[in-house]
Amino acid sequence: MRRPNSPALLPTLLFLASCTSSAPKTSTTPPTPQASAQGSQSASDAPRTDLPIPMVAFQLADSASGLIKVQVMADGSIVSATGEAWGKLDGTTITVDGSTEPMWSVDAEGKVSSSVFGGIGIRFSVEDALLVEGPRGTATASIDDAGLVLFDDHKGQSESPWKVIGMSPRARRAALLLSMSIPRTP
Repeated sequence: MRRPNSPALLPTLLFLASCTSSAPKTSTTPPTPQASAQGSQSASDAPRTDLPIPMVAFQLADSASGLIKVQVMADGSIVSATGEAWGKLDGTTITVDGSTEPMWSVDAEGKVSSSVFGGIGIRFSVEDALLVEGPRGTATASIDDAGLVLFDDHKGQSESPWKVIGMSPRARRAALLLSMSIPRTP
């Protein structure tokens, strides 16, 4: 799997770069924690859901072909479709394997920091949509209840490059950040 600095990531970079906002900022509040043990797990073994980026298992697939691109495990490890280590989610950051600096960080208020996309205002809304703000307007990345990732640029144009398999509302934040990190290939 190609790393996030790949030229195939260009459409996502252009989506982000085309956006920025003159719209007023609204306050954000992280989702209400719903931590619970499932099955025979003890409460201490249960996935953490009270974090800015909840740690839940899911897969991210190409929406057209259905091919799995990455899989996030309940422990936060991220693996590619071929099973190789891709990165790590620790509840507040997503770090690419082999990197010392997190690609994405999210604070308790939903503000997103990125080592790749510096200088762009990125935050999560109360509904867990990713809002990218810049001088030309606000772009939105969101996930519908069926798991389809939707990118809406500041001009109102949309595309749906990814689908979340094993969709859970708690997976939205990690899936949106990963959808901005994975190269799109034909």
